[in-house]
Amino acid sequence: MDNLKKQKLVLAKKSSVISDNSANSIADVASQLKSLSQGNALPSSLMKSWLHVLDCISKWEEQLEEYLNTRYGSRGKKLYSKYRGAFGESYQVMVTPEQAAEDIYDLEASEGKLFISWGKTQKTEKISILKIFSPLSKLPISRVTPVLVHFSFIVEDESSFEIKTAKSAVFLHIFKIRLLNGNIIDNNEMGKMIADCIREALEEKTVHDSLNTLMITAGLATKELELLRTIRNYARQISALPARSEANNTLISHPEASKLLVQIFSSKFSPDNSKRKNLDHLINRFMQYLSSVTSIDEDRTLRVFFNVIESALRTNYFLPESKTIAIKLDCSKIYRMPEPRPWREIYVYGGKVMEGCHLRGGPVARGGIR
Repeated sequence: MDNLKKQKLVLAKKSSVISDNSANSIADVASQLKSLSQGNALPSSLMKSWLHVLDCISKWEEQLEEYLNTRYGSRGKKLYSKYRGAFGESYQVMVTPEQAAEDIYDLEASEGKLFISWGKTQKTEKISILKIFSPLSKLPISRVTPVLVHFSFIVEDESSFEIKTAKSAVFLHIFKIRLLNGNIIDNNEMGKMIADCIREALEEKTVHDSLNTLMITAGLATKELELLRTIRNYARQISALPARSEANNTLISHPEASKLLVQIFSSKFSPDNSKRKNLDHLINRFMQYLSSVTSIDEDRTLRVFFNVIESALRTNYFLPESKTIAIKLDCSKIYRMPEPRPWREIYVYGGKVMEGCHLRGGPVARGGIR
């Protein structure tokens, strides 16, 4: 038997074995090689290279099956049957079988919805792996990047893959991210909080801006960031603050002060009376912090936030079902408010939902909305 026939037999055998365990495109590799040869035997070095590639892909599928069986037991066989052949060659080159098993776990958890998680990474690399699973369609990078920038993430690389089973298709976007402080993010409590915030931003369910950075630097939750936006927007309405971006920059530059402001508000209005005992201590800490602020403009901005909290009388902040934040304010205590002052104001902020202010001129006066 001549060399060409031997090569075709080997390639045909390899492709038939692999096509039983991988994407149909793998079998096409052998077919393309045979057509490219045009009746001539391929150089032995090229033949060996392709056989090595085909062997690696076959072994990748076998290792994936092992990881699934180890992690899921009897369910692993069903998952392997479902996802066998779902991962293309480029995915298999970049992603290990062990990582693919983790992706299958996330795919099952996503239930056909937009889903975000963090991949495993070496802590020495100082790189965080963000995974976005998008059902049906690929996400434009121009839509994702602004959301990530608002966390002050440095995006170093992005890869996207289609994961296609017999019944569904999901696009996986993998971002390699570096944080300014050198930390990494994983699927701990903070990582899940950030993932939820990114998902809500991509689904356009919430406002996202540079204050999201405080989720990382100050450990603030999404609702706590919404509180700062509520105070900021109210202060902007009464012209007590400069441009929104300048107010954001001040809060970002002083994460400790930002956290203290949230803690002061929470302590003042907490349904748990025991937490209110810390109010004076928190205020003293905030004032001590202000003494270290060297910028006059930043000092003024932080004091405006504190003054709004100081002037607050009531809030719905702790109602779990509320999608808006409402704060009732004693206007006589607000330093920088244009005259004529109303007696009370109730400011309501709901991100993308609504924003407005109810004014009252006196205890028995009817109110208005601005």
